[in-house]
Amino acid sequence: MSVLLIGTCAVLATLSNLDLRAGRFALFMDERITFDGVYQILHPTGFIDFISSICYGGDLRYGRSLWYSLAFFSFIPERLFGETGLIVADRMVQLLIVITSFKYD
Repeated sequence: MSVLLIGTCAVLATLSNLDLRAGRFALFMDERITFDGVYQILHPTGFIDFISSICYGGDLRYGRSLWYSLAFFSFIPERLFGETGLIVADRMVQLLIVITSFKYD
C-alpha cells in the first residue's frame, strides 16, 4: 500500500513539476534560492569562484548538503536542457529526498 501511495505521489509530483519551468523568471522566491545556488556551482567564472560556491555559496539557509546533492543530480539535465533541465531536476531530487525521509513501519 505504501509503495502505491509513494508511486502515485511521485507521478503527480512529476506532472506538476513540469509546470513553470520556462526559466528563472517563472520561479517563486523560495525556489530561486536553490536555483541560484546550484547555478553558481554549475557555472563558475573560474576555479576560485567554483571553490567559493562549493564552500560558502553566499547562502547557508538550506545547508550545503542540499546544494551538493542538487548540483550533482542536476549536472547532466542542465547540460542537456538548460535552465529547464536544472529546474525539473532540482524539483525531482527534492521529491526523492522527501520520499526517502518517510519512515516505514
